[in-house]
Amino acid sequence: MNKTPRPLEPHMVRANVRSLPNWLFCWKTLVIACLFLVGVVGYIDYLTGYERPLLLFYLLPVSLAAWFGSLPTALGIAVVSIAVSMLSDVAAGIPALGFWNAGMAFISYALFAGLLSKLLTLVGELDRRVQERTAALQREVAERQRLDREIAQVADRERRRLGQDLHDRLGQYLTGTALAAQVLKEKLAAKSAPEVAEAEKLVNYIEEGIDLTRNLARGFFSPELEADGLSVALEGLAENISERFAINCIFHGEESIPVRDSAVATQLYRIAQ
Repeated sequence: MNKTPRPLEPHMVRANVRSLPNWLFCWKTLVIACLFLVGVVGYIDYLTGYERPLLLFYLLPVSLAAWFGSLPTALGIAVVSIAVSMLSDVAAGIPALGFWNAGMAFISYALFAGLLSKLLTLVGELDRRVQERTAALQREVAERQRLDREIAQVADRERRRLGQDLHDRLGQYLTGTALAAQVLKEKLAAKSAPEVAEAEKLVNYIEEGIDLTRNLARGFFSPELEADGLSVALEGLAENISERFAINCIFHGEESIPVRDSAVATQLYRIAQ
């Protein structure tokens, strides 16, 4: 019964090969590929003869095993490479096997595989730290955006409160004062008093103060924006500008501008101001 190929353990999966196909991470596939390369190098080693050893070329399968697999896998491939190298020399007719050379070659392969495995560990650690720093930076940016939104909301609430105070309290107070001044002017006019002109000026001054208060209140808070939406508020702003500065200001736009976020609508209204 065939067994399902066992995938590499998590510590054997390298961060820099995530984009490769999934089948490459199969441990058996990796071992078969390395053994195939060992066989190819061994055959070439046999053809070239024992006078020209190809021990350096066996580093290719050892490197693949260390890079995509693990250090024990690389050491196993190194042992197989030494054995294949010795068998190719025997088949090529070498007079005597050099066990000392084989031992030195294995030590070299082991050191190379260890250094490569350590390098991959450092690369993985660096990648992990980069991901942690990136996540921390993203959290910091999100926190700053949240604080910016809260500051904007607090500032908007304060502007609305100040605008409502100007509109409801000071505006009503000035309106009452204007009515009282108008009554006083009418009484003086009924008596044909010479102070009628002064009373009329007083009424005009108070009415100008009422208009100024309304304009200031609209600068802080727009009742139309809350009640009827952004388009109505912009139309009112255009009319207000036309009245205050005696210029032709017209708002052109759709009858209804759908802005679900009230903060966004308020910011757009502030920009238009």
